[in-house]
Amino acid sequence: MTENELQQAYEELKNSYNYHDHRPQTRQGQEMLKQDEERFIDEALLPYIKQIVENFTNVLRNPITLRLTIPSNAGSIKAERITTKVQISPKNTPTFPRRDASGLKIVLPDGKIIQEQSATDSMCTAIQYAISIFGINTVLDSMEKFSIICDGEPLLKKGPHTHPSSNSKPIGNNCFVNVHMNTKTKKDKLEQISKALGIHWNIITI
Repeated sequence: MTENELQQAYEELKNSYNYHDHRPQTRQGQEMLKQDEERFIDEALLPYIKQIVENFTNVLRNPITLRLTIPSNAGSIKAERITTKVQISPKNTPTFPRRDASGLKIVLPDGKIIQEQSATDSMCTAIQYAISIFGINTVLDSMEKFSIICDGEPLLKKGPHTHPSSNSKPIGNNCFVNVHMNTKTKKDKLEQISKALGIHWNIITI
């Protein structure tokens, strides 16, 4: 994706806005406009951003997760780094939970430990870790392919969950985790993710 190609896609989206703005507002027209905008984001904007970022991150040796928030109506763009809290334990050294931690402890294959203040936070951090390793699209696809769901929707999805009982928690990249479940079910979901992605992490209930 070159800058000229991005500019062309941008102009096409502007033309689409102008076309729809000067016509009667209908549900079908709004849906078409939404599809045009999503196509611009998925096929032009994101590939261009990805290409620029790759040019300046190829020397990094550790995965990172970045969040770019673009408000509507030309608001100020917010860029921030999402820090995954991972507790590193020396090899062959017993690991003891922090006193204030509870819920779940996820032991990664390399011995690192994810353990947050609650089972919900531990679950979300573990999913962020999976995204940093496999990429957002692979993790999202695994939710669909292996039917890792909650309240009738994928456990992880783009945009908030819509079921009335859902407890949709944002984790960056416009992705949300439905944490509407008890600790045992959270453990079961993480084990499903482990099997789907081949992570082989060990989930322990505290």
